[in-house]
Amino acid sequence: MDATPKRTLWWGIGLAGGGALLLVLIPSVVSAVFPALDGVGQTFFDALNVVVNLVQQFAIPLGSALIAAAIVMQHLGGRRVGTVLAEVPQAGADRAD
Repeated sequence: MDATPKRTLWWGIGLAGGGALLLVLIPSVVSAVFPALDGVGQTFFDALNVVVNLVQQFAIPLGSALIAAAIVMQHLGGRRVGTVLAEVPQAGADRAD
């Protein structure tokens, strides 16, 4: 596997896995760390909650897109360099009409 698709694949796996862990673990961790919040603590918690929700919403889809992009890059990288798409044999082109 080439360097760019491999790096993209690992970033995708990391983002998807990290997003899944955030989705599962953050609510219980936050409940344990902040059992009873007063005014200042609640403001900090709300700001942290916004950031964590943004990361949760974008990490899994972005990771999945990067995994798909790595697969496409690997597939397209396996083609012969300089091959025009019209020169590639099409399915059924060897049949006599």
